[in-house]
Amino acid sequence: LRDLLRPFAIATNAAQSDHCRLDTILLLLGYLYHIHNNNRIDARLRSTIHNSLEKRWKKVDQDVFILAITFNPYLRKKAFKSGSPFRSTSKLFSLASQVFKRFYGRAPDSFFRRAFSEYLSNTGMWSDERMSLEYFRNNAREHDTYVDMVGIWREKLMSETLSDIDGANGLVVLAMRIMSMVPNSASTERTFSKFGAVHTKARNRMGFEKTRKIVVIDTHIARIHGVAPTYKRKRNEDAHEITNATTPAAFSTPTQDS
Repeated sequence: LRDLLRPFAIATNAAQSDHCRLDTILLLLGYLYHIHNNNRIDARLRSTIHNSLEKRWKKVDQDVFILAITFNPYLRKKAFKSGSPFRSTSKLFSLASQVFKRFYGRAPDSFFRRAFSEYLSNTGMWSDERMSLEYFRNNAREHDTYVDMVGIWREKLMSETLSDIDGANGLVVLAMRIMSMVPNSASTERTFSKFGAVHTKARNRMGFEKTRKIVVIDTHIARIHGVAPTYKRKRNEDAHEITNATTPAAFSTPTQDS
């Protein structure tokens, strides 16, 4: 029973993280699907789990989730197995074009198409070196935190305004928008809990605006300097399990259609 529940506990822990992104969720679904594709597991149980995962996948905005994988510069197309339609630049551009139209009301231009193709090919200004991927990875490791995906893309902005969606800048704006999406409410719930901790019965005359400012400052300090863990389990053990669960090398089929 413990072995059966452990993968779901790891996935739940990762999905509730403040740093969880859409690509994390899709990789977790692939992780759970893969490890339960084992003949040692009872066939009925295996079928039930797979059906449940597929049902959840059908309910989400699949195009956006797949693009979230693609806009992770450490993954790009590598998360999809050889032979998958999502290894094709034209297929991925079709998804990007559809989502772009939904978000901005018009089709991306030819310069967007060229930039998207170069990004998937890891060439030019979109190479690992030009996107400083090693720097961002090392910086996250030094500060014991997660890689700032939005920060990576923000450094590629070519305009001072996010309303400029022409050419390559449109690609950057779209990527930032998708990689900024948080698929859980953990951060919001934690903020409301802090409101209750600050605005107590003993301090019930404190104004709402002052309460908000105190919580904002407290959150800002915690984000910069970190907070002491409230549990005995070491953070690096949790991080190691989450990393293993969200690394494409661990499985070959992150989505049913791939």
